[in-house]
Amino acid sequence: MQGFWGKVVLVAGTAWILGWQATAAWSATGYLLVPKAQEVRRVDLETGKLAGTLNLPVGNVYHNAARTADGQLLVAGDGAVSLIDAEGRLVEQIPLPAPVVSASFKKSDSDIPVLQASEAQTRRLVGFDYSPRTRTAYLGIQSEEVTTLYRVDPVARTVQVFATLKDIANPKDLVVTADGLRVYVSAVDLLPEPAARVYSINPVTGAVSAPLEAAFDPARPQMALSRDGNLLYLMAADDSLIVVNTRSNTAVRRLRIAGASKKEARIQRVLGALDNRHLWVLTNRRMLLWDPFNARAVLDKALPVAAMDVAMSADKGRLWSLHPPGGEGKPAEVRAWDSTKDSLPAAGSFSDAVSGGNRLLLAEPPDPAAALSLPRVAVVGFETGQPRYGRYPNVADVISGDLLWTRRYEIVPPLQVQSVLDSLELSRNQVMGNPDAIRQVATLLGADIILAGEPIGVDMPNRSLEALSSLISPIAAFLVPQFFQPRVFSRAEAFDATGKSLWKGDVVNSDSAFFAGKTDTVLLANALVITAHDIANKFSKGIYNEIKQKGWRTDLPPLLKNDALKDVKRVALLGPEVGPNSSLFNEVTNTPESLGQLIAPRLGDALGWEVEGPDEALSQLAQLGLEPAQILTTDPKLLARALGVDAVMLGLVRSSTYISGGFVGLSQNAAADVVLQFELVDQQGRVLWKDIQVRNITVGDAQGSALRQAAKAIVERLEQGIEQAEGPDKNQRS
Repeated sequence: MQGFWGKVVLVAGTAWILGWQATAAWSATGYLLVPKAQEVRRVDLETGKLAGTLNLPVGNVYHNAARTADGQLLVAGDGAVSLIDAEGRLVEQIPLPAPVVSASFKKSDSDIPVLQASEAQTRRLVGFDYSPRTRTAYLGIQSEEVTTLYRVDPVARTVQVFATLKDIANPKDLVVTADGLRVYVSAVDLLPEPAARVYSINPVTGAVSAPLEAAFDPARPQMALSRDGNLLYLMAADDSLIVVNTRSNTAVRRLRIAGASKKEARIQRVLGALDNRHLWVLTNRRMLLWDPFNARAVLDKALPVAAMDVAMSADKGRLWSLHPPGGEGKPAEVRAWDSTKDSLPAAGSFSDAVSGGNRLLLAEPPDPAAALSLPRVAVVGFETGQPRYGRYPNVADVISGDLLWTRRYEIVPPLQVQSVLDSLELSRNQVMGNPDAIRQVATLLGADIILAGEPIGVDMPNRSLEALSSLISPIAAFLVPQFFQPRVFSRAEAFDATGKSLWKGDVVNSDSAFFAGKTDTVLLANALVITAHDIANKFSKGIYNEIKQKGWRTDLPPLLKNDALKDVKRVALLGPEVGPNSSLFNEVTNTPESLGQLIAPRLGDALGWEVEGPDEALSQLAQLGLEPAQILTTDPKLLARALGVDAVMLGLVRSSTYISGGFVGLSQNAAADVVLQFELVDQQGRVLWKDIQVRNITVGDAQGSALRQAAKAIVERLEQGIEQAEGPDKNQRS
């Protein structure tokens, strides 16, 4: 049976791939970058007429410009970065600081050594790129002695040096991943023989990694990234493409492009397609849309002249390609193609104002502003150490669930937090107390607040006293343990996204052992849960206790909803998950159960959706080369496009269990709190539904039952949301 991807390709055809979902048309305005003339030309792509020219520095490399999340165009030259607004006006030109070089000294009249100003050096742009997640741009400038890497903040309009590369000779290109976790620089070693290298640069510390173990073509050191930035593509000498996972920094696949190894069809450029799945592969004479899953070109267009660049309109109806002169006396030109047709027929061309252009970019609208702006909190630390008395609750997870309970905060998934810190090779101790590190980590996490805790301290009672008391009297042996219980110590501090301390506190907690009949293991577990509740309450300034005392209402409206929910037909579940230690257990298969897999068939039955469960969806993304941790830092709309579905579901589950006790241990019960946050995001980036469900179960399989009830609530709430969106037409739903 053919997989889901095969169904999409075979049923939908090329036109569907190119125009996967209709969106509002955007004005067909393009920018041609012309390094030789040091110009940026604004062109009406429908008529081919020049709309304006800006004289500003333009680097003579392919990666010399980028669009920002707010719709601006950034253009990098050898000595400055220029900001152009959505109307094509120059907003500001930011000069780059002088390159960092070895200082020299000279003697003054007083015989005191002073620094001598460095002589002017030739500077060359290596590459320039932008991370939409962190809204930060990076560029490299090569001078005679060193390559300097700069960090650019387009909002604050500032530039700072963050690394110098003295040991990398002949740098050729620079790109940055969309999540901002990796800056890549390619270089070519000339001795003992030409060899291409790729280095990963830590965007926080500036540390340079060892070269990646990927042998690519030194004659073509240009790099390319997928739309979501999770995959890096390198051109090999045999015209295959080496695929590198940007989180693990390892080569995970090799794509062999059919026919590309022929001399007349060698690969010149690789670009990620808008659907975040296919690749535009430009050769000497062809333009291919390559499907990595099925290893074939779903589109293969012969060209009289090689294309240097391609760009697609926001409504997916037009494709433009930029071509150099086709021979002596022939002009450079831009060709338009009708991307609504499977055959991609020509839709016109123009050559005015094209001469000298090396890059074609389209003006695009800014990314939609977030409809819901709850503070995002990353909970870091609160480690309990190695278990000595049993399995402990995860204090950080319980705090996260408590903050979600208030509906005043969103939580950054812990897998994302740990993955980001691991990628940056940073520990909690290295981040805390360093405002610059906190600011950058918060940006990379998309967090407004970092709530950090030192490792949990535990003071266990000395039970040897019980043994001594038994020598005195059996009654004493019974009474003495009732007055001593484990104590838990925690120190926490919260920082905002600038690194400023917002709150700090020390807490000490225990669970009463007095005639409760609880073991030390139970008492310690309860004390950890109480400590987490205490921290969440103090951090939220009492809101947690206030809301919990009122009890959870199941009739609360969703945090966010969009009537486009009624148009959803195909959904991929990438969560919510509860992790390998979940109490949600499938007794039939004798294995932990995935909450997403549990929800998938219920959504299909109740809503009539075609649903891909987490196992299937993650398997498809793994075929592309993505790791689960990367999903959490990827724009959800790009995940929906890559999976070929209308929307993806992401979620977070947090739970805690408190063991109550009775006289001498009679009537003990487990009370489980389960907090489940989930959202649906479509291919346009619209949040169709965001909700939080809380369940508290006090008997039986407490945690498992609570999770199943929360899963049932997800389906019921979505069903209600669709009915409300459809209104009187709900009976028309297929």
